Amino acid sequence: MFFGRRIECSQCHNHPFDRWSQNQYWGLAAFFGRMTNTGWGYDNAIFDDLNGHEEDYIESKPEITFRKVIHPRTRQLTPPTFMDGRVLPEQARTDLRMELAKWMTSHPYFAEEAANRMWGYFFSRGFVDPVDDFRLTNPPTNPELLTALARDFREHGYDLKHLFRTITRSRAYQLSSKPNETNRDDRMNYSHALPRALEAEVLLDAISDVTGVPEVFGKEPPGTRAINLEMPSNYPSTFLSIYGRPMRDVVPERSGKPNLSQALHMLAGATHNEKVSKEGGVLDRLLKSSATDREIITAFYLSALTRFPSERELTGLEKAISAEPYRHVAFEDLVWSLIGSREFVENH
Repeated sequence: MFFGRRIECSQCHNHPFDRWSQNQYWGLAAFFGRMTNTGWGYDNAIFDDLNGHEEDYIESKPEITFRKVIHPRTRQLTPPTFMDGRVLPEQARTDLRMELAKWMTSHPYFAEEAANRMWGYFFSRGFVDPVDDFRLTNPPTNPELLTALARDFREHGYDLKHLFRTITRSRAYQLSSKPNETNRDDRMNYSHALPRALEAEVLLDAISDVTGVPEVFGKEPPGTRAINLEMPSNYPSTFLSIYGRPMRDVVPERSGKPNLSQALHMLAGATHNEKVSKEGGVLDRLLKSSATDREIITAFYLSALTRFPSERELTGLEKAISAEPYRHVAFEDLVWSLIGSREFVENH
């Protein structure tokens, strides 16, 4: 994760397409040998025995045992070994994971992966893509720029906010998402911005804002935003699960790719449909007011797309709404269409 290297193939044998060996895999796994999983259902927990701190606890629970990292080929106990082949000295094994973290953060791969991952977040594509797949056969599209960003990240104390500022203040990030004839087919040289899907929490909050119907998260105060949930796993949400929320109990990973469940949820799910027609929502209040069709259309275009509708859009929508026998149904369809459009659900 923190090096952007996929070494799982080395668990059973030397990697067939990269430099990683089975010895490197199990030497790295040994840094986690002192950790144990209680395996007690819902209250499942992981303990790390730092210099015997958990010794009394373990004695009172004999069913818990530490994992011994045994090399599957040699059948020998594997000592914690860094990826460069250096074995961690016995006297330094008080806190295995801390020693591993010190080595990892001092390695060039660490800054390189962070710079690539953040570039991928802002541009929809990393210099190396996928962002966790640095390998000999997947070189970066712009190695000089990746090296420069990684070096700048290190020199500024691994400050992520500094990295964000550097990327977002660049000319490359500020390019238009509207392609021209020379870059229309470009997907890897960052000649124009590529649209990327809004994150699940951001999209849910945006739908709630446009419809005026806040999401309810358990016992949280009314109006609590999805992006403010510290532990999303504590709040069941079909929408967030379908659109890929990270649970924040591990390094966050999510997929921004569309799927069939999202399409079905948009068609029949509560988020897109019930919020649109909810009594007391924005649409309900506007329909009960003296607002004209044109005023309502303009209001939703501004709130959903942050722009005025074109004259062509206004004329076409007014005509479609007047042809619908039930005015509220016509406007529900309009709002549903806006919050389901690519212009709304993508950052572009």
